[in-house]
Amino acid sequence: TAFNRRVSRYYSEIRQDQGYPFFLIERASGVILGGLNLSHVRRRAAQSVTLGYWMGEDHAGKGYMSKAVPVLCRQAFTLLGFERVEAACLPENGASIRVLEKAGFRREGFARGYLSIAGARRDHLLFGLLKSDLDLV
Repeated sequence: TAFNRRVSRYYSEIRQDQGYPFFLIERASGVILGGLNLSHVRRRAAQSVTLGYWMGEDHAGKGYMSKAVPVLCRQAFTLLGFERVEAACLPENGASIRVLEKAGFRREGFARGYLSIAGARRDHLLFGLLKSDLDLV
């Protein structure tokens, strides 16, 4: 199935230090609520990674992602050895902006035509979080 192929690709990315996918799963029911991904791994001098995330529509606005993002960022710094986590979101996505800012991310810029979404190049706000921002140095 497509899901099995995706999971197989995830294992390959982890083994090769190329990406780290995570699912948010409701403990009681086992339902997948959403997911997070650390991708675009840059080692050596950069020691940085890009954070992406999604939430199922039925579970949005309940604070799950606001709890998950800071936990994952701490793990990115302490267990995976990154010094910087980057993220981007659409300027009109207030919920995502709040998730990032609540987790300590700082707005760093504006990228014109940053990603193609539904076939159209879309501008994004750029955010960054440093290990030192969380006093984990």
